[in-house]
Amino acid sequence: MRRPGEAMRLGPLAYACLDALTRPWGIPRTINGRRVRLSARCVRAFPAAFEEDVTCSYDATIQPGMTVADVSAHVRVHTLALAE
Repeated sequence: MRRPGEAMRLGPLAYACLDALTRPWGIPRTINGRRVRLSARCVRAFPAAFEEDVTCSYDATIQPGMTVADVSAHVRVHTLALAE
């Protein structure tokens, strides 16, 4: 049973249905002020403020035209931001 204020968790079948309905575009989400589209399984994993210190660091350091390698282990939220 859920506690008050706790987010509802969907089961694997519900996520599979949401993924099928939103493919290939994904569910829109704003993370660190940038609009991205994520699969249904990933939407809950990323809060609106995700690793802001990392984002601020590369926003201040990386310039257009530079080559960057994102070697993170997840959904490539930083890659999407760096691609701008």
